Amino acid sequence: SVARLIDVRASELAVHGWDVRYPMDRSATLSDKAVPFLKKVFMRRWLYSGFQKGEALREPVRFRFKLTDTENESYDVLVSGDKFRLAPSDGSVANVTFVGDSDTYILFCMGRLSLNRSVRRGRIVLEGDAELATQFRGWFKGV
Repeated sequence: SVARLIDVRASELAVHGWDVRYPMDRSATLSDKAVPFLKKVFMRRWLYSGFQKGEALREPVRFRFKLTDTENESYDVLVSGDKFRLAPSDGSVANVTFVGDSDTYILFCMGRLSLNRSVRRGRIVLEGDAELATQFRGWFKGV
């Protein structure tokens, strides 16, 4: 629909606007109006388009994104090697939990933020298997 195309274009502009501002202003944020669409719709498409299939895993890996700027909102990315699923967290135990705000979730998943630098700067609090956390970028490459 036309409304969906407008949402997608506005979201792209919000992210590219951040790309331009961030090198000069480390406190730059995404547009508050774009964040809900980016979280609920755009992120699924982005992850799907950048997913790098591999060998099927014996045990799936659960990456959790626990958002600090909303109450009780978290998302799980369950990777099985050859496929993945993104869904609201269901209470299952996660192998890795990335704790941060909505902007950080979106920008990290899109490859705009480095894990090590974000942890060092306190933008992401990492819980669980730190080595496994670094593998997220291998499965999800930016487009």
